[in-house]
Amino acid sequence: MSKSLKNFTTIREALARGDWNARSLRIIFLLGGWHDGIEITDDMRKAGASWESYVTNFFYKVRDLEVHPNIASTGAEDEKIQKAFEAAKEKVHAGLADSFDTPTAMRAISALITEYNSTDKTGLSDTVSFDVARYITRIIRIFGLDGSADPYDGGIGWSGIDIPAHAKEFVYAVSKSRDEVRQHAKSGDLSGAVIEDILAQHKPAQSHEPEAVGYAVVLTTFQEKLRNLADAQAPAKEFLALCDQLRDTHLWDLGIYLEDRDSLPAMVRPVDAELRDARDQKEAIAKQKAEAKAARQREEAEKAAKLAEQAKIDPKTMFRTEEWSAWDEDGVPTKDKDGADIAKGRVKKLRKEWEKQKKLFDEYIKGAGAA
Repeated sequence: MSKSLKNFTTIREALARGDWNARSLRIIFLLGGWHDGIEITDDMRKAGASWESYVTNFFYKVRDLEVHPNIASTGAEDEKIQKAFEAAKEKVHAGLADSFDTPTAMRAISALITEYNSTDKTGLSDTVSFDVARYITRIIRIFGLDGSADPYDGGIGWSGIDIPAHAKEFVYAVSKSRDEVRQHAKSGDLSGAVIEDILAQHKPAQSHEPEAVGYAVVLTTFQEKLRNLADAQAPAKEFLALCDQLRDTHLWDLGIYLEDRDSLPAMVRPVDAELRDARDQKEAIAKQKAEAKAARQREEAEKAAKLAEQAKIDPKTMFRTEEWSAWDEDGVPTKDKDGADIAKGRVKKLRKEWEKQKKLFDEYIKGAGAA
């Protein structure tokens, strides 16, 4: 880009157009050395988005421990993570001390998260998880990746990873009810009494903030539908379908997603660009498959219709055309249009075609007679 040619973009213009947000642009700069020239390519965009998504998903997992504590942890993995934690801190410090080498620091953070993700969480104490998350939060805030948030307030995460405060009462209640319904439905012991026990755990508030109405409606609607299914003694698959509808439609439309996990409660998280892209891709693939299936069905229908029309042709008349001048008693040609005898090999092929048509015609006659 050249200023003289006026084909450059300022940071302010890029942010104003919505090409970037402040965090994503800063991540790109941090992944490259401050003293190096930088050209923002598609690969760099992808690398920055990948790093941001990686850290965001880490924060989701740790923040979920505040709602669903890992009280059964054995602590067997604590020492392993603490060693990785200390090594990461040393790498970050050394990198920043060496002419503010932010790429090294960013890689150290990613590596620490990778080590954390690979750890058996049943053996990891929540306090260790929180310590790691607070440190990473402090570093990314020092780097300016969370606006003006205080790096030293002991917080975890960055903006955009939490659902609205006024939604929490209702969303966590409906998520907990949904978890229990799914568990009992899969275990095969779902009953009216079980549903009533689940519903009794949360009584929606009679009054709430105006901005919480949508979330309250989702909770009460889910409860009503659960009771209706229980009254109708519906099969377990209908309860599971209702749970999917809650996740994929009702809460999704409010910007909230329930991420189901094996042997764990669903993780409550906001709908972000990554989730939307994943859903768009999934829907695009499903649309392509549906269109391909419809095309195959149309083709098969056309073939069937064509075959049905062909089946109506009497084999004794199928070769009665100007191409031939003589036929045997079945209607198979014996002489060509000039009166010359047809070669035996050719007659043999024509006879096979005739037999195939006769089979079709006989089936058609039989079907017509039955009708």
